[in-house]
Amino acid sequence: MYRPAPVSYAPLVPHFRTAVGAQKAYLDSALRKLQRGDKFAENKFLVTRCPWCRAQIGPVELPPHTPKTVPRVAGYEQEGNTVRIKCPDPACDFTGGLPIYVIDDDIYERCPSLVIGTVDKFAMLAWRPEARAIFGIGPDGMRITSPPGLIIQDELHLISGPLGSMVGLYEAVIEELCTDRRSAPPVPPKIVSSTATIRRYAEQIRALYGRADTALFPPPGLDAGDSFFSCYDRDPQGQPRRGRLYMGVHAPGLGSLQTAQVRTFAALLQSPVALDAEARDPWWTLLTFFNSLRELGAALSLFQSDIPDYFRTVQQRLGGDWKPRYLNEILELTGRLRSDEVPAAIAALEVATTVGKGYPVDVCLASNIIEVGVDIDRLSLMAVVGQPKSTSQYIQVTGRVWSSSRRAPRADRDALQRLEAARPIPLREIPQLP
Repeated sequence: MYRPAPVSYAPLVPHFRTAVGAQKAYLDSALRKLQRGDKFAENKFLVTRCPWCRAQIGPVELPPHTPKTVPRVAGYEQEGNTVRIKCPDPACDFTGGLPIYVIDDDIYERCPSLVIGTVDKFAMLAWRPEARAIFGIGPDGMRITSPPGLIIQDELHLISGPLGSMVGLYEAVIEELCTDRRSAPPVPPKIVSSTATIRRYAEQIRALYGRADTALFPPPGLDAGDSFFSCYDRDPQGQPRRGRLYMGVHAPGLGSLQTAQVRTFAALLQSPVALDAEARDPWWTLLTFFNSLRELGAALSLFQSDIPDYFRTVQQRLGGDWKPRYLNEILELTGRLRSDEVPAAIAALEVATTVGKGYPVDVCLASNIIEVGVDIDRLSLMAVVGQPKSTSQYIQVTGRVWSSSRRAPRADRDALQRLEAARPIPLREIPQLP
């Protein structure tokens, strides 16, 4: 379904501060490792580009034998007992410093306008009395400023089971600290949550936040095809545009799931080769989802050995005019990656075949990490190995590709027809190897 583009708001201003917290000594050690050029050092500062001008921030790749006097890090500067994040571009308005803080002590001291964190950070409240400053409470325990008035919880459907039980204990404390009781009646914070599924949402809100008054947005409309906030995407003639095409593969005659994966993945990977550079881009990168790391590891060996061998076998069978595809870039996108490696993996997926520099990603092996925050405009081809464990997971996982016709403008009906005509290894005609 097509959804209108979000409204653009005013740009970032200097007095607006954003915070993502971590321990000071921990980040000081991380900065020293980055400045030494340690290739295995993890970037704990999270900010990799200036939000104002998009200039690169963080570790810089330098050619070999570069003098040690050349800085290895851009934008991270130590000032006194803290680390400031600055835009390295002298022409940027924020070359003197970005209003972003990543150290806990700086957050408690400056009380930023926006605090971004994960639920596991709640456990630190009992061990860091300085955290009271975020809620407008002074050293004497009395309220001196207004507390946070808005709490935004993303991916609410993930907070369930044992995690939901533990988070619910802290949510009661957070809400009490965010309630302003200086006037009657008390003013509690507003809570806005986003979720992939609305099934039993009221019960989940009541169990997690203790609130019985819940409003669903957007509300259901009179027509399922047009609820004002979303509607079916149609062409100029009023006909619905083509959406995602789901196809299941059931091949009991092949003997094993690994053999079925080899035949299916080989056909999907080879088909875009016959297209021109612009038409092949939406179908060039195969995004594969696995329910477990064990299945993902087994599939990695298939892409490294079995599938290239199968390409050579088909080439010998069809003759020298048939050119097999070479898998140059195989990417893993799982929870085993470091926090600074995830943005780099996402940036690699955004490289198109039309760039002409380097190799775009051929195959991306992903786990449930792609359920949240991974939206690559150019991806239009995905394989799900095994059924996801829940309906919400199925919706989230398969929604990572071809999320709208605007995001994949080249993936139209004509391209699909050319892709079908150019397919060199039809699935129904693939012979079984001995």
